[in-house]
Amino acid sequence: MHLTDPIQILPACRLWLAQIDAADSSSAGNLENDLLEARLSARDLQRWQQYRPQKKKRQFLNSRLAVRAVLRLEFEKDSELIQFDSDQAGRPVLRSLQRGHLPQISISHSAEMVAIALSDGIDPIGVDLEIAQPLRMEALQSIVMHPHEQDWCDAQGDRQSEALLTLWTIKESIWKTLQGDSGLGISDIFLEPDHRTPVAQIRNWEGDVNTFRLRCFVSQCSSFFSETICLKAMNPKSRSQPFRGCVTQRIRNQK
Repeated sequence: MHLTDPIQILPACRLWLAQIDAADSSSAGNLENDLLEARLSARDLQRWQQYRPQKKKRQFLNSRLAVRAVLRLEFEKDSELIQFDSDQAGRPVLRSLQRGHLPQISISHSAEMVAIALSDGIDPIGVDLEIAQPLRMEALQSIVMHPHEQDWCDAQGDRQSEALLTLWTIKESIWKTLQGDSGLGISDIFLEPDHRTPVAQIRNWEGDVNTFRLRCFVSQCSSFFSETICLKAMNPKSRSQPFRGCVTQRIRNQK
C-alpha cells in the first residue's frame, strides 16, 4: 500500500490517498491477518460478509486497511483506541471511549484507489473518487439532470465523458454530506460549473438553503476548473488508472 502525504484540501480538512498494490489485492493467504489488522466494526464485518465477488470483498477490506493506516499516522499509539464505524444513516464515523473530540471522516474507494477525508471542523464532509473510465452516454440522464449542466457537458466536446465523471464525483460527495439529514437525492443537487470551481446549492422543502465548499482533485493535470488539485503518480513503478474525485464541506443551513 502506498499513501500520499496529507493534502490540506479545504479549511480544516485534509485528504489522504492510498494506492493498493496488486499483491495486496490478491494475498488470500494473509486474509486472516488483514481482518485482524482492519479491526472491522460489526456493521462493516456484516457488509464484508455480504459481498459475493471475491474481488469486491478484497477491495472493501483494503479500504478499511487504508483507514487503519491513516489513523496510525494521524493518532500514532492512540489509533488503537479509535474504531472506524458508521452511524444509523450509514455515515462513517470515528468512535472512542477514551478520547474526546475526533475528526469527521469520509471515505471512497474505486478499484485499487482509496480516498479518505478527515476534518477537524463542525461542517459535514464528503469525498468521492472514481476511476476515469468512459461513461455510457445512455447514463447521462442519471448523472446530469439539469439543463445548464447538460449544456456545460455538451460544450466540452470530446471530453464529455470526463465532464460527466467530474459532475458525478461532485454530486456524490455533496450527497454524502447530506446523508441522513434529508430525503434529498443526487438528482436534487444543482451545480453551476465555471472556470474556477463549481458552485452548488440545495433548497429543501422547509426553505433552508444548503451551501457547499468544493475542491476537485485529479491524478492527471487535465481538469475543467482552475482550482482543481493535480496529483502526481503515487507509485512511479505502478501503472495506476487515472482517477477524478471531489471533497465537499457543507456549510450549516441558513435561512
